[in-house]
Amino acid sequence: MRLTFDSHKTYRQLREQNMQLEEEGSAKGFWVIDIKHNKEAGRITLTQIVLTDQIIKALGCESCDHLPSVTAPTDTIILKDEDGDPGTGDINCASVIGAIW
Repeated sequence: MRLTFDSHKTYRQLREQNMQLEEEGSAKGFWVIDIKHNKEAGRITLTQIVLTDQIIKALGCESCDHLPSVTAPTDTIILKDEDGDPGTGDINCASVIGAIW
């Protein structure tokens, strides 16, 4: 199911299904959220595809599909790659971190 939260209609529909939501302001035109409901596990997963795409674009990684996917352990600090290419300064780090946070 894909919903855009650009109206209060969706909010009301979710509340009618006994979802515990708080309205914190307008999200009009904000993100598209994919909602996957796994009834067996009793879990609802919300995925922000547009946000993910914006972060990938902000990092300049639109054409990085050929690279292997690597997930760092959550207890590991990712250090600078001393052998890697020098930075170009093209990335707005504060914006990307804000989007992720």
